[in-house]
Amino acid sequence: SWADDNTYEVPPVFKDPDNDDFSLDDASPLIGKGIGSWEGMTAPTKDINKTTRGTIRDMGAYENALDASTAPLPVTGVTGAPVTNGVKLTWTANVDALGSTTAATDIKRYEVHQLYNSSYVAVDSVTTNTSTIKKYWDGTKLVSNLVHGTAYTFKVRAVNTSDVASGFSDTVKVTPEFKGPKWYVSASGLSTNEGSSTAPLLHLEGAIDKAASGDTVVVLKGTYRGSRNRGIDFNASKPVVIMGDPSYV
Repeated sequence: SWADDNTYEVPPVFKDPDNDDFSLDDASPLIGKGIGSWEGMTAPTKDINKTTRGTIRDMGAYENALDASTAPLPVTGVTGAPVTNGVKLTWTANVDALGSTTAATDIKRYEVHQLYNSSYVAVDSVTTNTSTIKKYWDGTKLVSNLVHGTAYTFKVRAVNTSDVASGFSDTVKVTPEFKGPKWYVSASGLSTNEGSSTAPLLHLEGAIDKAASGDTVVVLKGTYRGSRNRGIDFNASKPVVIMGDPSYV
């Protein structure tokens, strides 16, 4: 087994891997985490650049000039979920050291960066390990409301109380989609529409299927026909409010 005290699942934080520079950045958590021998095997005394490795070794092929990084650990466990006009990102709160389960006490903020063209732009800064993003960079400024059906790529980093930033997390790609909480039905709608007021659904059944517990289905003015608009089998475990067109009194 490869499981050992010196085996970690964490972004290594290379300097420029996109351009094949796999030397360790100063924010790398692998600085000072190497060992000289393992299971009877001895590590080379010099790195790939013929730099002598000291008594405090780094993991990997390249030796960094630092004995230890002053940066927080890279953020891990980043996940994303679509919401209406945005995405909800969550990640694992930082710990104080590799292999530790103790929460870090020196994290000042987490920064969320979003891919625009070939560069990442900061779009949010939070003190917790959850962020709902409803803005995107259009090349000149942050614009409200992410576009439904468009994929957005994010990564997260931590900044400590000394304003030293960690390496970035792995990236996550999320596509926003309409999630209510009001779902609209129109006699002139389409069954493939998202269900918003500007893109209503055609059938009551479709709106009920999409709605979450506690959501509201708004049936707009019109004449509705067909089996998907009557005799519907309601899911009793998912209470949904159904109301008529509020503008038609």
